[in-house]
Amino acid sequence: MFLLEPAVERAQPELRDLVEAVVADGPYRSGEFIDLPMALWLVRDEETADVFRVSIRDGRIRLHVLPETESDGLRRFYERLVQRSDSEWSVDCESNIA
Repeated sequence: MFLLEPAVERAQPELRDLVEAVVADGPYRSGEFIDLPMALWLVRDEETADVFRVSIRDGRIRLHVLPETESDGLRRFYERLVQRSDSEWSVDCESNIA
């Protein structure tokens, strides 16, 4: 999982609007899961065919990836996010692999 945190704290609704804008601009096909305690999307980059989940929690955007997910799709999503927000972001990585 990649944790994207803005340099300037942003409210959950603002992060949600940002993710929705990036996904809407494409080249993504996505679906949002309703009735969950946090915003969650399943996203597929149509150009790279990478699939990952995007969620928002604790002031961070989280990219949940599978072992088959290539870095190109994640990098492109991050670049679009930075471009759309016009802000600095830090990136951390967490793994549940034992």
